[in-house]
Amino acid sequence: MAKELSPPLKVILHVGPGKMGTTTIQEAMEEDLEELSKDNFCVFNLLLFKKIGNFLSNHAHPEKYSITEMLNDEHVKEMLEYFDNCHSLKQHMLLSSEFLGLLEKEVWEGVLKPSLERWDITITVGYRRFY
Repeated sequence: MAKELSPPLKVILHVGPGKMGTTTIQEAMEEDLEELSKDNFCVFNLLLFKKIGNFLSNHAHPEKYSITEMLNDEHVKEMLEYFDNCHSLKQHMLLSSEFLGLLEKEVWEGVLKPSLERWDITITVGYRRFY
């Protein structure tokens, strides 16, 4: 008897510049946490995720942090543990941050990709002319 494969777990990652609906999307996610949970989605703490995205993009500070320093940050560790937990529970995940579109390739590959590549990733990008 053939083993039935379950559909892959999904991460829907919303990125984009400011004024592209990020705050509205995040507020809707916050309001709909119960419904999203019923549909097998987990949503990381939105305010903390925004703060982490800002930190990872080096947007709020002129100094550059190494990948090791980023991975040792207590909030980044908390986020990655949450991702691990969602994956072990076989849940999909929704993430939204205007800062994720500003990540350097090395930060994506060193901090987020190793954890998120276990899911089928869909990246939704807001576009704003002249940004």
